Amino acid sequence: FIRAQLFEGKYNYRAAISDYTKLMELTDIAYKSDLLSYRAKCFSNAGIYEESIIDYSEAISIDSTNAYYYGYRGDAKRLMGNYNGAKEDFTKAIGVEPRESWFYYRRGWIEEEFLKNNEAGLNDYNEAISINKEYAYTYLQRGRLYEVKLNNPIRAKEDYTSILSLDTIVLESGN
Repeated sequence: FIRAQLFEGKYNYRAAISDYTKLMELTDIAYKSDLLSYRAKCFSNAGIYEESIIDYSEAISIDSTNAYYYGYRGDAKRLMGNYNGAKEDFTKAIGVEPRESWFYYRRGWIEEEFLKNNEAGLNDYNEAISINKEYAYTYLQRGRLYEVKLNNPIRAKEDYTSILSLDTIVLESGN
């Protein structure tokens, strides 16, 4: 497992995938969903989205209570251009874990950017911010939506200003 993590950290996804596969052959079934998730992440990072989706789907079949499996599968679908499928997965993730802002942020991005539903996107961004006021990317996406698509430069500037106050100190991963 540690070697697989090291390979993954060095962007050697094929070697990590191989080690995760071997681990699934050697370990108890109780760990299989987690190992599938780790391997799925490597497949996704390597651009092998179909295999990533297969692994996340199998992990979900083992443990349908892990909202992140749905969220990460939704992200792989997004990267493949399956925006409706991605939206469905983020909606399922929200159903399992309604207090995780990242799921709303990602679904909002899919709604407004790819499915061209600005109102749904704005609603999801607002919900994400109400849950987590520290995640700068949500303000960035909402600010861009206000500026470019909703023609509201005042609200856009408020969001961009929020980013500047958040990004001077990294309080949240990804900022």
